[in-house]
Amino acid sequence: MVVIRSSLKQLSTCYPGFVSKSRKVFFHLDMNSLGMKTSVSESCKPFTVFVEGNIGSGKTTFLSYFNSRHVVVHSEPTDIWRNVRGHNVLQLMYQDPARWSFTFQSLVQKTMLELHVRNCVNHPVKLMERSIYSARYCFVENLYKEGLMSAPEYAVIDEWFKWIIMNMKIQGDLIVYLRTDPEVAYQRILDRGRKEESALTLDYLVKLNQLHEDWLVENKVFSTQIPVIVLDANRTIPEIIEEFQHHEAEIVEKISIKQKNVSASSSSSPSKIKHLLFGDPSQPNLINSTGL
Repeated sequence: MVVIRSSLKQLSTCYPGFVSKSRKVFFHLDMNSLGMKTSVSESCKPFTVFVEGNIGSGKTTFLSYFNSRHVVVHSEPTDIWRNVRGHNVLQLMYQDPARWSFTFQSLVQKTMLELHVRNCVNHPVKLMERSIYSARYCFVENLYKEGLMSAPEYAVIDEWFKWIIMNMKIQGDLIVYLRTDPEVAYQRILDRGRKEESALTLDYLVKLNQLHEDWLVENKVFSTQIPVIVLDANRTIPEIIEEFQHHEAEIVEKISIKQKNVSASSSSSPSKIKHLLFGDPSQPNLINSTGL
């Protein structure tokens, strides 16, 4: 199932000082109708990794491992969700999902799209905490199945989603799935005590877990066309990182082969790519033993 897509071949043409130089071609993506305006390089897309998982799976702490200056990390824009012109839409959704689920998921879809298309000049690798895909396939799907989003609302969200994936270049290259037992995730949520999460139930996490499994493991309802690495996220972050490193050589090898096929003269060695994707392992202080 491992197919590293064409994003990595752009490393040899897009990042002077990192690999061989070449002409860069940029275009301007006008998204005024969505309240966004950004410049995106079609020929210089970074290698993009989606870090997916249930609430409480340890995504934020896992992402702290990727500390290379050439790697950009986009966390979920929770600060925006908590303050839209003074309104905490995230808290409203948790308190009364039947009333606020459509409002919140509309906001999620818009803000996640901003992260997908955000310009990442000088960053050959981009990591995202979740994606527009998990928002649709897991969270929106659960709200609809539970009767917390009406059929018309679900249809509108889905039509927007279909338009986005058909017309925008938001595809990723790799998914890292932090697979967590719902009971473990629930205990972590209780331990960290975030205000907005106080109304979350174990039953809710069980249902979200099943939707992640259906999408990323079983491919039952929705499928993914990019490789998925499944990590046991019931363990501590250092243990999860160690498991991730077992896949490191496999990923770097495939990227290196792709790179050689694109440009035999590229100065981008496997060791350089390894540093970009996996950071500097000499700095273990970035990760504690329990922080999830």
